[in-house]
Amino acid sequence: MKKIKSISIGNIKYKNIEINSEKNNIIKKIIFLIVESIILFGGIFTYYFYFSPFKETFINLNIHPYIIIIALIAIRYGNYLTLISSTIASGFFIFSYYLLDKDIIIFFNDFSHYKFLLMFYITGIFIGKVKDDHTDKINTLTKKIEILEENYDKLRDTFDKNEFIKKELKKQIITSEESIFSLYEIANSMEKLDSEEVFTEIIGVIIKFLKAKTVSYYTLNNYKNFLRLKIRYGNNFTLPSSIDIKHEKFSYLKNIIENRSYYKISNNNNDTPIMSAPIIAGNEILGIINIEELDFEYTTEYTFNLFKIIIDWTNNALEKAENYKLASEGKVKIEKYYKNTKIYKKEYFNKRVLLEEERKIKYNLNYIILECKNNLNFSILEIEEKFRKVIRDVDILGYDEDKKIISILLPATNIKYLDIIKERIESKLDSELVVYHAK
Repeated sequence: MKKIKSISIGNIKYKNIEINSEKNNIIKKIIFLIVESIILFGGIFTYYFYFSPFKETFINLNIHPYIIIIALIAIRYGNYLTLISSTIASGFFIFSYYLLDKDIIIFFNDFSHYKFLLMFYITGIFIGKVKDDHTDKINTLTKKIEILEENYDKLRDTFDKNEFIKKELKKQIITSEESIFSLYEIANSMEKLDSEEVFTEIIGVIIKFLKAKTVSYYTLNNYKNFLRLKIRYGNNFTLPSSIDIKHEKFSYLKNIIENRSYYKISNNNNDTPIMSAPIIAGNEILGIINIEELDFEYTTEYTFNLFKIIIDWTNNALEKAENYKLASEGKVKIEKYYKNTKIYKKEYFNKRVLLEEERKIKYNLNYIILECKNNLNFSILEIEEKFRKVIRDVDILGYDEDKKIISILLPATNIKYLDIIKERIESKLDSELVVYHAK
């Protein structure tokens, strides 16, 4: 309701400005007309009474010059304003009668004299009415032309869109066989047993097959109320690196998570992605993938449907990866992590770094590795407890038991924030971090 009120107030203000402007124009016209009438009628009056020997003929002229002036004023100003001019002319005429020592009472009783006043008003009203009708007709026709031009522009726009759709459909028909092979290639590329590899692959698939220019993947935190950037490709971003979905601005993302629905932009709002979808493994929402930039020619229902197919296959691939992980959970945990922790052993940490390097090469996605020496001989569980408090959910911990080096991998992290991150972690841990890698 607040938005509606503010819009209404804005419109009222705008209308008031228009009304005031129109009033000012009318006042200016009236003032100019009065001045113009006084000068013209006064000029003729002065000529006859001060420069001509025929004073008395002024009130008896058969074609009175005042009638000619009133006719010209009526053509210029229209019906209503000419009444003012006719009144001024009548005033000069009666004053002339008075200066000739005539009886004013006789003037209003003698038709041969007061007929001139009637002629002034009738001439002004008749010619003014003709002028006003002509002006109204011109205005009506002008508005009709404007409406026709507007309708023509709309029809032209619709025609251009239809032509574009026709061309797109032709392309789709021509490349239908190629599309079948493309879909097969997409399905094949998703056959991964590691969820991180699936995430890396999905970005490339969307870029290649949907011609997306900017794509991002955000992970959802455990409380299901916050999204953090994990992978992004492209330069024109519409979303920040961290998103609080409780904020009204991101209500569409909250709706995607709650309803497990797909999103497609429905207006020209530059603050939202063009397409978004939930990434689901099994029954759990892991995050949201977004197409943030896409050329207009590819923003079609066909692209949106293909996007949905790709996401469905991604979710199936993630479910397989999760099932594989669960089936071999004991073995994977023993191999990858230190017991009862999510801290990677050095070998597997290095493999995870290689995956981040692949994302860097493919999508120009920065990442940072920080390291510090375990000088205080913290146990593995103590390292887990202390470091998890100061790093993000998406950050990876690794530990080299032989060299006693703790490593932190910060995916999708801009190098310009390096000093701030380093200082924040050091202040909480009372340990000095070394930048092992930042690019």
